Amino acid sequence: MIITYALTKKRADLFRGYFLSVNEEGIPVDYKFTEDLRLSKFQKYIFGSTLDRYIKTKVFFEKFLKTIDYKIDFVVFEDEVFLENKVFENCAFVQDTDETPLSETGEFELQNDGSYLLQYSFSGSPVKVRVKEEKIIKRLSDIIKEIASQTYTHNFTILEPLERLRRVSEEL
Repeated sequence: MIITYALTKKRADLFRGYFLSVNEEGIPVDYKFTEDLRLSKFQKYIFGSTLDRYIKTKVFFEKFLKTIDYKIDFVVFEDEVFLENKVFENCAFVQDTDETPLSETGEFELQNDGSYLLQYSFSGSPVKVRVKEEKIIKRLSDIIKEIASQTYTHNFTILEPLERLRRVSEEL
């Protein structure tokens, strides 16, 4: 199983995308980052409010998918705009919460705002998840259960690789 984590950073007028793919134990199988992308004022005017979505989903994410030679089972994003991508269905926006834990690992609960709480560990707070449709949260729940069944040998959590990627993005 391979889970890919994606994040983008904007510094001044520069954009950069970062991607980390890990196996079910959280061990990296691939890491890529884009070259800095600098846009002209003209490009900013032409794209207007669609610029952020275009850069993240088309320029960075879709190009990343074309560069890999392995099958991704799921993608975790730091930014909800990635949910608008049209080429990869099994993806989610995931963030920490301090909510009361759900009763078992892999359990999920629909929230009033359309997001889900998903229990990803035996203890601790669930994560907040946004997906395009319910079948995707079910898929992520199955992945979480599979990972949890192997936690006797490692300490992989669903958001920890994203934290690694954040630290790398701060260094580059």
